[in-house]
Amino acid sequence: MNPSLIDCRQATPEQYPQLGGKGSQLARLHRYGLPVPISFVMPAAYCRALIPDAIWTQAIAACTQFKDEPEQAELALGTVRHAITQSSTQDDANGQFRSALEAFLTAQNWQQQTLAVRSSAIGEDGLQHSFAGIHQSELNVLGLAALERAILEVIASLWTPQACAYRDKIQFPHSDANMAVVIMPMVESHAAGVIFTCDPRDGREDRLLISSVLGLADDLVAGKVNGEDIIVQHDWSHQDWHIAGRRSVHSNTMQMFDAQHTQSQPHAPSQTDTILSDAQAMTLAQLASETAKAMDYSAPYFDIEWVFDGQQFYLVQARPISARGLYTYPYLQQHATMWTNGNTKEILPFAIKISERDPLIVAVNEMLTLAQQIVGVQVPIGIQRAAQFDGHVYLNASVIQWEIYQHFNLHPDEVNFIFGGHQANIPIPKRAWTNYLKVAGNYAKALTRFPAYRRRGMQEAQAIQAESLAWRKQDLSTLSNAALQQEIRERSRYTYLRHRGLCLMQGASGTLMQLQKFLDKACPQDAKALVAALMSEGEKSVSAQQAFDLLSLAKIALNDHVALDFLRGNLTEIDIQRCSPAFQQAYTEFLARYGHRGNYESYVSRPSWREQPDTLHLAILHLAEVDADALQKRQHEQIAWAWKTIKAQCHFGQVSMIKFMQKQAKMECNQREFARSHFGLLLERSRALMLEAGRRLQETNSISNSIDVFDLDYAEIDKLLSNSDTSQHLAQAMQHRIADRQQQIARWDAMPMRDVVLQTAQGMVAKDSANASPSLPNTNMVQNDATQEWQGIAVSMASYRGKVCLVESPAQIAKLKRGDIAIALSTDPSWLPIFLKAGGMIVETGGYLSHSAIVARELGIPTIVNLPGITTQLQDGDEVMIDGPAGRLYRLTSSKISQ
Repeated sequence: MNPSLIDCRQATPEQYPQLGGKGSQLARLHRYGLPVPISFVMPAAYCRALIPDAIWTQAIAACTQFKDEPEQAELALGTVRHAITQSSTQDDANGQFRSALEAFLTAQNWQQQTLAVRSSAIGEDGLQHSFAGIHQSELNVLGLAALERAILEVIASLWTPQACAYRDKIQFPHSDANMAVVIMPMVESHAAGVIFTCDPRDGREDRLLISSVLGLADDLVAGKVNGEDIIVQHDWSHQDWHIAGRRSVHSNTMQMFDAQHTQSQPHAPSQTDTILSDAQAMTLAQLASETAKAMDYSAPYFDIEWVFDGQQFYLVQARPISARGLYTYPYLQQHATMWTNGNTKEILPFAIKISERDPLIVAVNEMLTLAQQIVGVQVPIGIQRAAQFDGHVYLNASVIQWEIYQHFNLHPDEVNFIFGGHQANIPIPKRAWTNYLKVAGNYAKALTRFPAYRRRGMQEAQAIQAESLAWRKQDLSTLSNAALQQEIRERSRYTYLRHRGLCLMQGASGTLMQLQKFLDKACPQDAKALVAALMSEGEKSVSAQQAFDLLSLAKIALNDHVALDFLRGNLTEIDIQRCSPAFQQAYTEFLARYGHRGNYESYVSRPSWREQPDTLHLAILHLAEVDADALQKRQHEQIAWAWKTIKAQCHFGQVSMIKFMQKQAKMECNQREFARSHFGLLLERSRALMLEAGRRLQETNSISNSIDVFDLDYAEIDKLLSNSDTSQHLAQAMQHRIADRQQQIARWDAMPMRDVVLQTAQGMVAKDSANASPSLPNTNMVQNDATQEWQGIAVSMASYRGKVCLVESPAQIAKLKRGDIAIALSTDPSWLPIFLKAGGMIVETGGYLSHSAIVARELGIPTIVNLPGITTQLQDGDEVMIDGPAGRLYRLTSSKISQ
C-alpha cells in the first residue's frame, strides 16, 4: 500500500489532523465500528505538495486582492483552478503521483470500480464551521485518469469565489487553506439522504429529522430537489421511539402523529409516496443516535449523510450541527438562554459518563416539572432543562425561572436565591390580573394535592428500604442476560418516573422562600441570619443524623485499639470480629443505615461506602476529637437568639405565622435529604446491575475492565450482551469508544468549569470565564483590618475566624487541621466528615437549599456559599473571617504576605 494514502480503518487519532474534516470523521466512524464504506484519504500535506508553490501563492493573492471585486476574483481564481487541474502535466513529480494512484487502484482491485472522490478540507465539517456545499466532490469516477483529474478538481475547489468568501466570513486565513481528499467506492443506492439527530428547524432534542430521496442524495444536500421528510421522536431515556411526522415528496404539508401513530392532521401520504418505511426510518434513527453518541455523547447533535442499498444503511459523512435552534417558550426566544451549574456543581462537580447522561436528563425534566404537573399545568413536550458543556451538567435557568414565575409567581431573583449559582435574572413581562387568578388556583391545588404526594413518597421510601435488603442478598449472576438488560433499562428510565412522591419531596422548597420573604419584611436587618438559625431547629434530617451517628462511631473507635487498626487498614474485613462488641455493633448498624452513601454518590459510576469503605474509615479516624456537644450547644444558642429577636420585633400574629412556616420549611428541607438518601439506595441497585453486566462483558473480552461498562451507552450494552458470540471487530470498536470517552472526560475535568453558559436561539454559545461574576472581591469595601471582602449567601448565622485549608475531596480530611476553615469547590453528603472537623466552611457553589446549606444550618457550622472563583483566590494558610449573618467573607492576612 502506498504510504501517501491512509486507510481510514487503520488511521490513528494522531493522524486525524492531516485527514481534514470529512476524512477524520470517517476514520472515527470506522474506529467506532459503524457501517461506513471502505475509505481512504490522501492527506492534506501530500495534496499540498502536488501543487507548485507559485500557484498556491497566486491563489492566496487573488483571494486577498480581489476580495471586494467579484468579477475580477472569478477571473483570477479561474486561472488558479485551471493551473491546479493541469499541474499533473507540468511536473515530473506528478508522474510519481499517477504511479501511486495506479498502484492504489490495483491493490484494491478498483480498476473497474466507480468511486466517490470527496473534499476533506482542513476545518471542514467542524463544530463551528461546516463548509457545507462549499467544496467540490466528484461521483462515479472510473479509472486512473478520471481519478487523477477528480482529485485535482477537488483540491482546486479550495479557490472558488464561494470558498474564499466563506473563509473571509468566518475569518479563516487563506494561507491556512488546505485540502485532503477522501476516496471511497460508490455504494449502490436505493435511497439516500441526510438525518439530523435533533430537529434543525427548532432545536428539539427529542426529535430526529430524516430527509431522503431515491438514488443518490447529492442534489438533496445541494438543495436542488425536495425529498421525503420523516420526524422520529424518542423519550428522554431513548427507549420509546415513534414516527411523529411525515411529508411526502409531492406534498408541502407535514402530517403529524402521536405516539400511537394516530394522525393529528388528515391526508396521510400513500405507500407509493413513501421512500422509507416506518421500520426503516426507526432503524436509521436509532443508528444515527448511536453514531452521534459515539462521536460526542455530551452534545449528540449531528448532521449525517447516509445511503441505503436496499438491505443496509451506510454512513458516508457525519458532522456536528454547527448552528441549531433552541426549543423553548416563545417569550424566552427573544433572549439568550442561561445554563447554570449553580444547583449541579455541588453534587456533580465532575464530568458525567455516558451511562449517567440519559437517566439524569429523565430525572431533571421530571423533577423540575412535577409540581406543575400535579397542579394541572400542561407542560410542553420537548423543552430541555439539562445539558452538558465540557462534559459537566448544567440546568436551563431561563426555563426554570420562567416556569416558576408563570405558575407560582416566584420572581427570578427569588428563584436564584434558593437555587444558587451566578446566573442573572430573566426579564419578566407585566402579569395580567387574570394570570394572578391562575397562580392562586395553582397554590390552592398545591395545598390540597402535595400532601398526598408526600405520603406517597413515604410509602415509596418504605418499599425501597424493604427491597434494598433483598437486593443486597441477591446473586445477580443467576439472572439471564435478557433479565439483566431489562432491569438495567427500566432503572435508567423509571428510577424517578415511578417514584414521583420522592421526586416532589426532593424538589420541595416553596415554604422556605415564603419564610424568607416574610422575615425580609418583618425583620429586614436580621432576616437571613434568622432563617439560618430557625432552620436548625426541629427534627434532624437524615444527613444531620448521619453526622451525629458518625461522631458517635468515631468516639467508640477511639477507645478500641483493634478497631483503630482495622480502620487504618492494618486488619482485614474478617478481623472486625476482634474489635469490641460495641464497635462491631455500631459499625454494622452504620453501614446498614448509611452504607449506600459515599463520595460523590450522585454518580452511579462511583462506589458507595458499603462497596469501598476506605474513605469512611478515614473519616472515622479523623473525627474522634470533634466535640458533638459543642456543636449542639452552638445550635441551641442560635435558635434561642433567633426567637428572642423575632419576639422583640414582631407581634403575636407574626410570631405564630413564623412558627407555622418554620415547621413546614424544616419538614420540606428534611424531606429533600430523606428523598436524596432513598434515591441513593436505587442508584446502589443500578450500580450493582451495571457491574454485573461489566463482569460478564469482561469475561467475554468485550471490554477490558468491568468498570468500563459505565463508559457505554445502554444501547451499546444491549448490543454486547445480546450477542452470545461477540465478534472481535465489535469488541474492539466498543473498547475504542470507551478509551476515547475516558480520555475526553480527563480533558474535561482538567478544564476550569464555567458557572454560566449563554446560548442564543441561533445556537451560538457564549462562554463566560470561570470566575466572571459581580461577586468578585471588592477591595474598596474594607472592614476593620480586612484586605479583601466577598459577598456570598448566608446559610448559617454563626461567624468564625480561622485559617483556610483548600480541600478537593473528602479523602483529604487528613490535610484539614481541626478548626481550619475548609474551602471547597462543591460538596455533597460524603463531605459530612469535613463539615464536622472544620471550624467553618466556604463553598464556591450552592444555594439556600443546597446540601451544604442544609447541613451547615442544622449543625450550626459557620458556612458561606456561592462565591464564584473563591477556590482560586484564597490559598492554604490565608486567615479569613466568615460573617455568617451577613453572608460576607473577609481576608485578614494572606499566607503570601506572612511568608
